Amino acid sequence: MRRFVKIFSTLLIFEIITTVLVGFLFYKRDVDLTLFLNKLSVLFIFLFILSLFATFFIVKREEEVYFSIEAIINRIKEGEEFEIPETDDEVLYRIYSAIKRIYKILKSQQGVIEKEKSRFEFVVNNLNEGLILMNKKGDVELINPSAKRMLSIEGSSGNILDLCKDYRILSTLEGILKNGKSEKTEAKGRVLLLKVQPVEDSILLLVEDVTQSERYQEMKTRFFEEASHELKTPITSILGFSETLMDSDGIDDKIRMKFISYIHDSAKSLANLVEDILTLHRLEKQKKKIEGSCKINKLGEELKVAFDRVTKDKGVKFSVDCSNVEIPIACEYIRSILWNLVDNAVKFTDKGSISVDCYRRRNDFVLEVKDTGIGIDDNEKDLVFERFYTSKVTRDRRLNGTGLGLSIVKHTVELIGGRIELESKKGKGSKFSIVLPIKR
Repeated sequence: MRRFVKIFSTLLIFEIITTVLVGFLFYKRDVDLTLFLNKLSVLFIFLFILSLFATFFIVKREEEVYFSIEAIINRIKEGEEFEIPETDDEVLYRIYSAIKRIYKILKSQQGVIEKEKSRFEFVVNNLNEGLILMNKKGDVELINPSAKRMLSIEGSSGNILDLCKDYRILSTLEGILKNGKSEKTEAKGRVLLLKVQPVEDSILLLVEDVTQSERYQEMKTRFFEEASHELKTPITSILGFSETLMDSDGIDDKIRMKFISYIHDSAKSLANLVEDILTLHRLEKQKKKIEGSCKINKLGEELKVAFDRVTKDKGVKFSVDCSNVEIPIACEYIRSILWNLVDNAVKFTDKGSISVDCYRRRNDFVLEVKDTGIGIDDNEKDLVFERFYTSKVTRDRRLNGTGLGLSIVKHTVELIGGRIELESKKGKGSKFSIVLPIKR
């Protein structure tokens, strides 16, 4: 209606101006004024009616164009493909053509946006780290599955404090919203680092599982502490006995040789400890196993010769039964596993027997070392593979060795891709089974 009034008013003004101009141009003094005014009135009425019809036609035409364009826009909104309607109106055709060009541009941009959105969602949803975008009140705007899993969060919308179900994490999140600082927390035995990054009026929270890093730092610190302690013992012995020899002029040959023997044993222990530390470091650093093959029966013969004397001196029966096969694993790995396991068995077996069996079991090759020694408690079975464990639990220094043998075995087996099975009872001996995968 407003459009109609506006157009009609414009035409009416034009009509009045036209009538006035006609009056000024065609009026003459010798013409009857009444008759002239009547003619102007007729002209005005004619123009008025013409303006009325023109306004109606223009408004109707505009409405037809408007409804036509609105229909096209509605079809575009519903996802229908845009096609130019048939029309003889050149102006309307141009309008349709312009809309189609705009539609194609928007369609192209929408495709790019959808593609980038899909990539973004894929990256965010597959991040190992948790990601949460929220406002300063804690209302979640975006959260990925990793964040839900690590923070025990249910749902994807709402306030973060209402979604979180873990009390310790909840306390940490409250502190982050209050202070805006990164914090660490623990959840389900995991150490989580919650890093905060302000983003305009929002907060970007990154959740990183630093459990391995924390444990590595703890293990590194403990390793250096224990290594320092173990290195200090033989060094102290060497220094003590050597200083005694240097300060004692009248010492007889028998005592001197005894002290030299002590120094030699301590130096040997020190050398073994350093060698085991270097071996363990090399295994931890090595990412890819060395390719090779090994004839098991020959390795079994070497093992028999290496430990036959020490077991006889202890009165322990020692037997080796390794099948005559060749496996696709480098001999240095098998040798390291067997030598450390047998050495460990010899230390803790004073009577009875020690047996070594090497055989194929379906797609695996099994190395078994069984002894009748002191055995291992159930609560110690996982601890025996830690560095320096034996040096901490036994008071008998004769049994200690370097305390790294089983740790070396564990890392060697993991590098090959095998597993360790341990059966043991306190006072009844132990059986270590190393299962190594091989191809047929």
